[in-house]
Amino acid sequence: MKNRKQFVGVGQSTSEIRETTSGVPQGSILGPILFLIFFNDLPKSNALLNLLFADDTTILASGSDLNQLVNFINSELQKLVVWFRANRMALHPDKTKFTVFHSNDNIPWDDIKLVLNFNDTNGPVNENLITPIKYVNKESDIPALKFLGVYFDQNLNFKYHIKQIRKKIAKALFSIKRVKNVLTPSALKSLYYSTIHSHLVYAIQIYSCASKTDLSPLIILQKKSIRCITNSSYNAHTAHLFRNLEILPFDDLAVFFKAQFMCIYSQNKTPKSFENKWIKNSDRFNNEVQLRNINDYHIPPFRINLVNKLPLCDFPRLYNELPLDLKSIHSKNIFNSSLKKHLLDKLPETVVCNRLLCPTCLQV
Repeated sequence: MKNRKQFVGVGQSTSEIRETTSGVPQGSILGPILFLIFFNDLPKSNALLNLLFADDTTILASGSDLNQLVNFINSELQKLVVWFRANRMALHPDKTKFTVFHSNDNIPWDDIKLVLNFNDTNGPVNENLITPIKYVNKESDIPALKFLGVYFDQNLNFKYHIKQIRKKIAKALFSIKRVKNVLTPSALKSLYYSTIHSHLVYAIQIYSCASKTDLSPLIILQKKSIRCITNSSYNAHTAHLFRNLEILPFDDLAVFFKAQFMCIYSQNKTPKSFENKWIKNSDRFNNEVQLRNINDYHIPPFRINLVNKLPLCDFPRLYNELPLDLKSIHSKNIFNSSLKKHLLDKLPETVVCNRLLCPTCLQV
């Protein structure tokens, strides 16, 4: 990696050639590995929770007193800036934003002063080296922070993220409608998986904790796409169509991927960060108490309904409800196929409607 040269060209003009003293060539095979080695000691520079994914860095802190929390974060942010400067890097002020996750609307946003302080930790203070960080709330143009393709809003209701998925699926559905009379059923199904299914399942374990009202547009669009690829009536019942196509409806998709994750967790195959995130009742009582649910996972109690819908509570609750024969499967592939069959078997093979004076059934 030594003796590499570079220059800058603008129009017909070029700079003089200089030797590169740091960094790695863009697109190189070793580049990502060397960057990770270089960057992975960042969490040791501060007391915040650091989430690193390549060059995408997110830091978190929690507390019951907002003022104390802001002071603590500012102190740790300055340590973070010192680390960047020591390693010949810099935080981009315009690309650094923050939000406050909360369950009420009484956050004094304009009074929260988070800054990037480029002064030395114990040195003199130069106000010109202090840059305020912009906040993101529901009044912002983009009312959520994007992390690994998922938009996290201040209330964790995922409304904005669902809105973005809805736009993508609506465009895909338009394309499918244009070609439904040209392509074969098999090709239409493949098109569904590549243009609609892929958007639905990405991070479904996370955003599916949203309310039914917020999720309903996605459910409706999925049903429309199923009617389209089966060339059914615009208001046809879809449960049996899902079963015939062997495609899971949205609610069952969420169950499938959450249960799949818990299956991997139960076999200690998840990343180290999930270690001991959930424990079984047998571990809580050291097998000293005999209970009917002794082999189930303990569900942490919370008084806020939002938390009960988040993975910490929802994942173990859902996994506990699975049949015992499913939970005893250790092969990931066999578990996935068995779970999908279990969920599909719950769907009717033919139209089943208990709705009085159903317009769809009366039309038939």
